[in-house]
Amino acid sequence: MPRPALSPSLFPLALLGAVACGSTGNPERPAGPEPRIAALEPESVLAVVGGTDVVLGGFGSAAATDPRDPTRVFLLTDRGPNFDAPNGAKVFAAPGFTPEIAVIRWPTGTTARIERVIPLRAADGTPLSGLPADSDGGVSETAVDLDGAVLPNDGSGVDSEGLHVTLDGSLWIAEEYRPSILALDSTGRLRQRLYPGRGLPKVLGRRRPNRGFEGLTGDPTGRILVAVLQGPLDNPAALGRSSSVVRVLRLDTASGETSQFLVHLDDPGDLLSDLAWVDERSILVIEHDGAFKDGDPPAARKRVYRLSFDGATEVSDTSDSSEGRLVGGKTLEALSPAELERAGIRPLGKTLVADLLALGYPHDKPEGLVVLGPDEIGIVNDDDFGVTDGEGGPVAKRLPGDGRRDRVTLWTVRLSAPLR
Repeated sequence: MPRPALSPSLFPLALLGAVACGSTGNPERPAGPEPRIAALEPESVLAVVGGTDVVLGGFGSAAATDPRDPTRVFLLTDRGPNFDAPNGAKVFAAPGFTPEIAVIRWPTGTTARIERVIPLRAADGTPLSGLPADSDGGVSETAVDLDGAVLPNDGSGVDSEGLHVTLDGSLWIAEEYRPSILALDSTGRLRQRLYPGRGLPKVLGRRRPNRGFEGLTGDPTGRILVAVLQGPLDNPAALGRSSSVVRVLRLDTASGETSQFLVHLDDPGDLLSDLAWVDERSILVIEHDGAFKDGDPPAARKRVYRLSFDGATEVSDTSDSSEGRLVGGKTLEALSPAELERAGIRPLGKTLVADLLALGYPHDKPEGLVVLGPDEIGIVNDDDFGVTDGEGGPVAKRLPGDGRRDRVTLWTVRLSAPLR
């Protein structure tokens, strides 16, 4: 299906309020104004499935500030609208969709507009697709079109979920399929792509399908990148899917050297999403469950944490085996927290910065995170192009609390103490 053109009038963002939060892990709801939110209004329809519009939204898979101007924010789509199909396949409603970046001004008044849109492209300028990449020996998803016909894998396909922007305007993307990290120029053209076994540790190839790299950040120069998986590796799957340890990758882009660290989830069912840079020794991360605040069951956790590398154990495997480092013959994902502690493996330090549910956050997927100032962060949700899986197929994605259709929404969270 051809990709609809974007209107030059772009997307208005309606500003509605302000958020405050304590910095000690005890968030407080402000006594004054309601939370400040800015909702992105899509202007075109990508597809109609069973009478449900699949809208051009999706700019919530990641967020990154321009280091030269923190008010300019880059928002990222993922691979495009998709729905569950039998036997674990995915229906791609718009197979011709090209993942892209929208550049906006973080709203300070009542509206904001997208300044430009950057489609992700190959080195020769060919648009990249969001179709599943070849598995390279790992597990790959099966994609089908709206008629159920199997779509071919695309070796260049990306499920873009993490974004970092550097001082020279270069773009870095982390994606879920292989998983891989892509270096692009400021126009979105691919310069380099790193894979497990080709610039990245082989063990990352054991990512669980649809749970590869989910967040990316780095220093302003782009010399240091930090990426996080959405959840534990299938290493092995039987144990990894009940594990609470997730790998964090640190990459020196100048030398190519990588290091790995662990972070403990609050609950094995939680997901990690976007990262934001604080300084050389710490980053922010979003941890959340998959439910809505007013859903059934209701959400239990939507939190922003500060992760510290100080004192954390580096857990790379010097032989770069596909299983990664072993302890007593077990993979790290097979070890309990107590076993990791006995082995002298310390995870990243983890301090609560903001409890989004305590602030009334209504969305299921907070997936974009930016630092807007010393005491201010921004949260962006993924609206899944306005659709979700229903009993008989895709249906409009709505907020359970009031029935409004979910949209990409920007939240401003002001902290009571500065991050740095």
